[in-house]
Amino acid sequence: MSNARGDWIIPATAVNYNVSVKSMLEEGCALRSQQLRRVWESKILRYHGASDLERITPGLTWREIAERIDAYIQENGKLTMLFGWAPSNLDYTLLAKGLKLAGRQDVLPPEPVPGSQPFWWWATLRQSLGATADEMSLCLSRVYGSLYPEDRRLLLRAHTADADVVMLVRVMRTYLARVQGLPAPGKIEASCSGYVMKSEQSRALKARDEDGSCSEYLLDETMQSVEPLEED
Repeated sequence: MSNARGDWIIPATAVNYNVSVKSMLEEGCALRSQQLRRVWESKILRYHGASDLERITPGLTWREIAERIDAYIQENGKLTMLFGWAPSNLDYTLLAKGLKLAGRQDVLPPEPVPGSQPFWWWATLRQSLGATADEMSLCLSRVYGSLYPEDRRLLLRAHTADADVVMLVRVMRTYLARVQGLPAPGKIEASCSGYVMKSEQSRALKARDEDGSCSEYLLDETMQSVEPLEED
């Protein structure tokens, strides 16, 4: 968790539940499907390690997380809104559940209003550009990759907590600067132009394909149009 300047409130950490890694794995046995059990196991081993299953889960406890948020509030004032990248308030919900275990929901701001999260800002932009989901992905790493294609190091760490937070902050800054008419970091103009180009070419390709006159030239042009950076 960071503030809007990118300063860390909570650094990337696993959550310490004060039980052994083995006990956490065993909890997954109660899940209904084999697929869910496999996902549970992979997540536990990813964040808590597989070298010693008897050790207590590493990281900060929910009480320690609450204390760090509280310390930030005491110095900087109350949090007014929590942003994440999702079509729902999933991040807020999970954080609220964890802080409830520590009896510290008081450090959280109110739950975000539906549709107020940055995901929906970009969804609205996509709609205004006339782009489809295939033409303009709303996956955070792809949005970030379209704005900062040179930042391969961060993109390679997509779906890790600290990298995703950094991406989110930069994507928000770029969007807000652009809508306020300020110089925008990143390459939002080139990115949006590329999406528009691809959207127009895709529609032309589809129209020509439907009447049997799709040319190889148009196909090549469409394939070479600007696209978001693919995830690894």
